[in-house]
Amino acid sequence: QEISMNLLLVLLRQGFLDDVENDNLWSQINLRALASDDASPAVRRDALYFVMEQLEAFDEMPEDSETPFSKSKKRSSSGANDNIRASQRIDALASWVAHALTDGPCPTESIQIHLMDLIVYSVRSMPEHHALMTNWTAMLKAILDDKAAITLNLTSAGDRADVAKQRVLVRMLATAACVEVGSVTENPTSVLGEKGVHMMEEAGIINNSSFPIMKHAHKSQLSSQQWEELSIALLHALPDLLMKFIGDSAILASLTLLPRYLIPTIFSHPARKQDFARLLQLLSKLYCETCQDEIVLGNLAHSLRYLMTGDHARVGDAKLEGRGMVQTLKGRLETLWKEAASEEDSNRRKSKRGGG
Repeated sequence: QEISMNLLLVLLRQGFLDDVENDNLWSQINLRALASDDASPAVRRDALYFVMEQLEAFDEMPEDSETPFSKSKKRSSSGANDNIRASQRIDALASWVAHALTDGPCPTESIQIHLMDLIVYSVRSMPEHHALMTNWTAMLKAILDDKAAITLNLTSAGDRADVAKQRVLVRMLATAACVEVGSVTENPTSVLGEKGVHMMEEAGIINNSSFPIMKHAHKSQLSSQQWEELSIALLHALPDLLMKFIGDSAILASLTLLPRYLIPTIFSHPARKQDFARLLQLLSKLYCETCQDEIVLGNLAHSLRYLMTGDHARVGDAKLEGRGMVQTLKGRLETLWKEAASEEDSNRRKSKRGGG
């Protein structure tokens, strides 16, 4: 499979497949990028390269199309331009995945969003594209822009694909954050779990020693600075994202994982105090009042516990919020017990009247 996929990629890049108009054949090749059981990481990576060759966002701008003025202007705003281009590429990938996962009679609640994890691992194993999976600004922009999903032919992919695309983007963010934190910690298993570590080893992202060594990474990716940048971006954006997707349990399941990937040192920064308070209060409200999904409630409990432990400067505030949660939950339980007792008493009286 690896040799065949590599050959197909070469043929595509050399233009030998330009006249092939068999849509079913193209689709079968593209879907190898999402094959979880019968494809190696190398096959999935090359299949994703195959997909990228068909996405306009991954086209390179010809050097000779730029004037000296445009080149100078580009250098002066390279950071902003890089983020915009990265966001466009992330959006294009999410559109393709969403369309691929919804191209059929699959109900919305059964869409296999978890297959997005394979895309994250594949992109991180690509030397020229791995930075996409650590560009938090671009990922958050793609999520908040909320663009409609489109097909490879640049036509609308439909309403189900639009829903799937938002879930795919948030899953991408959650998985990329998890993988990044796992790659900079001395114990990646504690973050990624054994399955996640195994998948990263297969993709060549980390080796199997106790300390992770990135295969295609810059030194900055192994530093706490990268983790801190991720944490600051997430801490600021999470409350708005939670509110935006408060009615979608599938997205909340990804978002409520993220607080556990924040580096605790940023909680003590005076500039982050308001962001921490907003996140803490919203997680508490979701747990006590809003959410009923079992998976999301479990994620909320773990994330709240994470925020309430350690030696950072906001531990006192977090524990105070925790005590308030206990009182709220205690009050709700007492109300439920009273209602149950009242209903039982009412049923008993009805039974006596019926027997009389």
